[in-house]
Amino acid sequence: MKRMPYLLAWLLIAALPALAIGPAARGSRAIDVDNPPQGTFVDDWMEIYLGDSKAGYANSTFTREGDEIISRMLISMSVGREAVAVKVSVATSSHETLDGRVLAFDNITNMSNFQTSLSGRVRDGKVTVTKSVGNGDAAIPAPPETFDFPKGALMSWGLFRKERELKLVEGTTAEVAIYEPAIKLDEAVKSSLTVGGRERVQIGRKQVEAIRVEQTLATDMGEFKMPSWVDEEWNPLAIEYPFPGIGALRMIRSDRATAMKDFTAPEFFQPTIVRVHKHIDREAARKITYRISVTGKGDDLPPLPTTGMQTSSNVEARSAELVVQRQDHASLKASAKIASADELDASVRPFLAPSLYINCDDPAVIEMAKDAAAGEQEAYALVDKLRRYVTREIKEKGLDVGFASASEVCRERKGDCSEHAVLLAALARARGIPARVVTGLVYVPTFAGHDDVFGFHMWTQVYLAGQWIDIDAAQRETDCNPTHIALAVLSNKESSMSEAAFALLPVIGRLKIEVLKIE
Repeated sequence: MKRMPYLLAWLLIAALPALAIGPAARGSRAIDVDNPPQGTFVDDWMEIYLGDSKAGYANSTFTREGDEIISRMLISMSVGREAVAVKVSVATSSHETLDGRVLAFDNITNMSNFQTSLSGRVRDGKVTVTKSVGNGDAAIPAPPETFDFPKGALMSWGLFRKERELKLVEGTTAEVAIYEPAIKLDEAVKSSLTVGGRERVQIGRKQVEAIRVEQTLATDMGEFKMPSWVDEEWNPLAIEYPFPGIGALRMIRSDRATAMKDFTAPEFFQPTIVRVHKHIDREAARKITYRISVTGKGDDLPPLPTTGMQTSSNVEARSAELVVQRQDHASLKASAKIASADELDASVRPFLAPSLYINCDDPAVIEMAKDAAAGEQEAYALVDKLRRYVTREIKEKGLDVGFASASEVCRERKGDCSEHAVLLAALARARGIPARVVTGLVYVPTFAGHDDVFGFHMWTQVYLAGQWIDIDAAQRETDCNPTHIALAVLSNKESSMSEAAFALLPVIGRLKIEVLKIE
């Protein structure tokens, strides 16, 4: 791996919707929520800081058109990747009735030149969601999906109305169900609001008195606290999303001209590497024992997944020992056959189906899988051929290209580790082999002037002979070396990237790895 992947930037994108649904994202209490004026009646601007550096801006508006309220929010920022700017933007909108009932929504996410779009329409208690990946005429749509719309769930205007019912008195609490499709499509995100005391906050060049409002988001991966500060009219002054190991992502109230000028691309990737100060011979290593821990203030170490390669022991709140060892590929070559869907466990079958990024039903992906297989019918040999094909066919890309779907990688044939991972998973599924992707860390002897470090990485797992087998097309390995440390195994749900983000971002920059034994 010559360069760190775009995985970290994508995890950051996955967390940005939390800022858009933060408490008091738009002001003011003085507005008559039952009869707001026609036209745009809220237009808030905020500067975005990552750590101590200004990274971008946010703009949020409410507009009344007849009896509908249209909310819009744009988050635009850049983060640095080895002195190269990665441009990120998230544009969301919702259409709601005056009393806060959701009618429709849209979400467009861009990272450099790669775009994903999501839109939904709510009718008769159902929400129909359409998604696409890619830009303009090259966008590739996924089949529409329909879910029960979570009863009572709120979006921007409904949340605005709900907040205005709260008294800004210390100790006041409220429970809210929020529908944020970028996080979950089929369920509401549970949120609690607690009004705190008065604090002094820095707004521009001066300190002002503000009221702290704490929001807690409950997800499948745990609870996440996000404080904000408002004035007496609920006008937002500051919102913060803490990344303990890197520095908080903060939004500070501003005017339009100030918000849109003088920002750079603060380095986001270098602080995330983990130095081990011990050289590892990746080819010779068969089994490595590690101690993984988190440092400083912040969340405990999240549960480490058990996979075919890794098992954990001596698990404590902030540390665990981890054994990672090569899998028995000799026996796989002798015994693995392609199982039919009926022969697979119910928990494995979903990993044969297409998803937004592993879109194995794309005719171009299906044709590529056929070419890569070259008629091979034996399971292990087929997987090896697919891996070698992806390694060979994906050309190294420039640093300004974002996270792509299998369909785009199939056509463009360029990408970093994430593109290798999703394309290989899609080719395997297209040939009848369950596959998924893993996020974690991998050892590199040298990166950005540092020797012997672990960096964030993504690779593939395929299901053979009743077990998940790790393979890494980006590192040219069908038999993965034991420097692959899995932190999260992504499900086949569209929310899996968001779930991985919420699990990993609180510990990025705080991880410590000790190499205890190499065999």
